[in-house]
Amino acid sequence: MKKVKFRHRLFSLYTRIIRKLRSKFLVWWYDFDGKRVTIAEGVRIPNPQYVTIDDDTYVDVGAELCANNSIPGLDPLIQIGKRCKVGPLCRLGCDNKIILEDEVRLAPHVHITDRNHTFADPTKSITVQPVVSPGPVIVKTQTWLGFGVQIMPGVTIGRHCVIAAGSIVTKDIPDYSVATGIPAKVIKRYDFDRQEWVRV
Repeated sequence: MKKVKFRHRLFSLYTRIIRKLRSKFLVWWYDFDGKRVTIAEGVRIPNPQYVTIDDDTYVDVGAELCANNSIPGLDPLIQIGKRCKVGPLCRLGCDNKIILEDEVRLAPHVHITDRNHTFADPTKSITVQPVVSPGPVIVKTQTWLGFGVQIMPGVTIGRHCVIAAGSIVTKDIPDYSVATGIPAKVIKRYDFDRQEWVRV
């Protein structure tokens, strides 16, 4: 029994070391400038030259940071600030700009996109028709996006907001708000005079 426990602890230590070394290698490989950045297993970053990640940010298992230079006249950029957490299996799809300011948290399966596929010509496959971007996406500091949230192109989500799980955000959300639904609507705002969250 003692030998089994020892082997289990040894294997756990080995796994942690391998994960840490792998993460450090990926940060070096992708040439990110941030300090203490962690890239977990299975993260996909096909065009790292269009991605910046700042200090103390964690990109969790299976997340995808996909920036594509496919719209003429636009330089794509995925910019992730300090102390952010990109949860497991999140996907950021960018042809314009997606900016996560400092201390933004994405729960698992969050999807953020700044682009759409056009389908004007019914004689052609949608996959060969142009991609367009209605505008960049900005998620301001200290905001939390719940499980499975979808953020659509051209949206700005304000500072210190909470977007409830499963919501689809199609319009801007003001600072210090709680929003939920499809499409997401603000249900609470923080009242600084009363120092509490109030329903709207």
